[in-house]
Amino acid sequence: MRLNRLPTRSNLLSRGINTTDPSCPWCHSTVETGQHILVDCRTSKEVFAHVAAWASDIGFPASPNVIDDFLVHQPHPNRSKAKEVWDSISRALLWSLWCYRNELVFEGKVKTTMELVEVKRTAFMWSKIRSKNLKNVDWDKWMINPML
Repeated sequence: MRLNRLPTRSNLLSRGINTTDPSCPWCHSTVETGQHILVDCRTSKEVFAHVAAWASDIGFPASPNVIDDFLVHQPHPNRSKAKEVWDSISRALLWSLWCYRNELVFEGKVKTTMELVEVKRTAFMWSKIRSKNLKNVDWDKWMINPML
């Protein structure tokens, strides 16, 4: 995000690529930027709030202010499991939001907020594959609380 390279509508316009509508595809209230689509938009805020309620044990923010601060935040530097859970969930959340944005823009697919919380499934799979401490995590327990 610091390099501002996501192909958002504002970035495409700044590169001379015409878009039919520069506004956010979800709320249509402002020009689509990376900060807006991943953090500031009401759709993103709803998803963050839902995920934060589920991942409250690791201090997951219901509404981060700046995407870069969210990405570098380390809530539990001395607890490797909490750090790995944080990393998986935060990256899966941003990835899911970006994929949802693309599905809406390119395929016209509209999803509910509850459908957007597929981030739980994505984070679970990424954790199982990449994490040393989370290889034996149980799906049912993960869905209740990722720190169980």
